[in-house]
Amino acid sequence: MSPVPVSPRRVFGVDFSAARDAGSHIWICRAHPGSDGIRVDSIDPLSELPGGAVDRETALPALVRKVTESPRSAWGFDFSFGLPKAILGALAPGVSSYGDQLGVVASFAQADTLRAQCIGVSPDTELRRRTDDEASTPFSPYNLRVYKQTFHGLTEVVRPLRSRPEVAVLPFDALSQAGVQAGERLPFNRAASGTVPHIYLLEVCPASVLAKLDYPTRGYKGGGEPATEARQGILRRLIDDGLVRPMSRAQRNRIIDDEEGDALDAVLAAVGAWRGTRDYDHAALRADPMYGLEGFVYT
Repeated sequence: MSPVPVSPRRVFGVDFSAARDAGSHIWICRAHPGSDGIRVDSIDPLSELPGGAVDRETALPALVRKVTESPRSAWGFDFSFGLPKAILGALAPGVSSYGDQLGVVASFAQADTLRAQCIGVSPDTELRRRTDDEASTPFSPYNLRVYKQTFHGLTEVVRPLRSRPEVAVLPFDALSQAGVQAGERLPFNRAASGTVPHIYLLEVCPASVLAKLDYPTRGYKGGGEPATEARQGILRRLIDDGLVRPMSRAQRNRIIDDEEGDALDAVLAAVGAWRGTRDYDHAALRADPMYGLEGFVYT
């Protein structure tokens, strides 16, 4: 695909969680992009950041605030930004826009109710989106392991953020072409404006990023020497391949010592967000009848 000429000032990777203590499990990687990869500035659980919190009811609004406080940025989130088209058609016939889809999801009182309705549409198999098959994501958006992430991510993160004029969700929302000058790169290099999008949200999947790079996709989570060595190996390859710039010993240890692999997943999400802004034609994705409704996983 022909890339869109955009260059964010910062990229963020979010390893998302919808657990009751979500703030302890949501890791955020903050980085600066460049021609030689991203420079990781910080990587922390949301609960350890200023204004962060542990409980989900407080942590997710805090995450939304973090996004709105980051002008000219791209955020990669590792939860599904949409449901399969067949599921949507059964839940709400006639749904044709992303805004309608967010409204449908928000109409359910809780994640369990949404999952039950999705299973009822196709009881014998979990349906997947086209992008899930193409990007080799591990699960359907309403799989038992991730359905709460899908529900809370869409209703408590994407929906409130998309209501703000400075935020656009890719590939669903059009890139603004207002004020284009010869040679100007859009949209991140223009002065931030409250009426023009300059904060972009992208769906990423760490496992899909690993698969796209032809890296091992398993074995790096958990305690013990094999998993530790796997995290070391992935981080070393990211640096050697020019995707992540060399980092401090403290940053390396922060990533390698996290046995859950959340810190490394946040770095991979940031890499996916950076590559997402750089390597894809967002207008073409938006015009596609499947991607424009179901979403697209940037790798």
